[in-house]
Amino acid sequence: MMTATTALRVTLDPTDAASSAVHRSVLASVPRRFLIAERGPADVAVVSGRNRAWPDQVTRAVDDGARGVLVVRPGLVDPELVRGLVRTVAGRAVVAVDTPFAADPTWTAAQTEVAADAATASIVDSFASIAGGEDGDIVDALVGQLAVVRPLLGPLDGLRRLHRGDRGDLLGAHTRGPTVMLSGVTSAAGRAALALDVVASERRWQARFDDTALASPTEVTRYDETGAHIRPLRYESGRRVTWLRLHEALSGNGEVGYSLDRLADDLELAHQALR
Repeated sequence: MMTATTALRVTLDPTDAASSAVHRSVLASVPRRFLIAERGPADVAVVSGRNRAWPDQVTRAVDDGARGVLVVRPGLVDPELVRGLVRTVAGRAVVAVDTPFAADPTWTAAQTEVAADAATASIVDSFASIAGGEDGDIVDALVGQLAVVRPLLGPLDGLRRLHRGDRGDLLGAHTRGPTVMLSGVTSAAGRAALALDVVASERRWQARFDDTALASPTEVTRYDETGAHIRPLRYESGRRVTWLRLHEALSGNGEVGYSLDRLADDLELAHQALR
């Protein structure tokens, strides 16, 4: 017998109007799973990382009864605070972290194959187009890059800032495998996007992510001796996938994708590279 899906009440963060507007639209695409609560108790709280005290806000939300939390746009806080937060909420709530690219379904379907080629690649190059010019936007872009790149390569302890300009940064690392380059530049058009190229001896992978619209399809292409092979386009955003996985985790049937543990590791690397 099939049972009805339980709709979970969600409160958005009133301190971050831009993120709230985005996630209000995403939640409209999963109406039987989530219901936005304008006031009162909620099952899931959205917490904006634009506030440097966001780990404390997550703790308060859980203390107030939230069973789930979604952290959006996490700022560059001490990674040890995030690891402490993991221990604080363990067994009490499920916490997911919003990432615009890492949970994209087209990308995750290809990730294992790309990682296999990345191990023997000569170059892994990623370029982020940053929608805003504030420091927080640059950090958001770097964390979004690391969430995509680091699972392909493992630790990037040698990542260092090579150049800092008025509109962005260039970071690089020499690993036992490929040379890794991560760059980010503020977009004059306010466009948020990510490009990734993995160049190996027999294959090249090209991924193009676009965060300017809610369901812009990610393009993943493999180039080999037989030509270009484009993965089927899926008009579903990584953010929608994140919400669905959060619902499954709260229903006891799964785990979130990008977790606080992964965020702490990426923040530690970002601190190391940007200092």
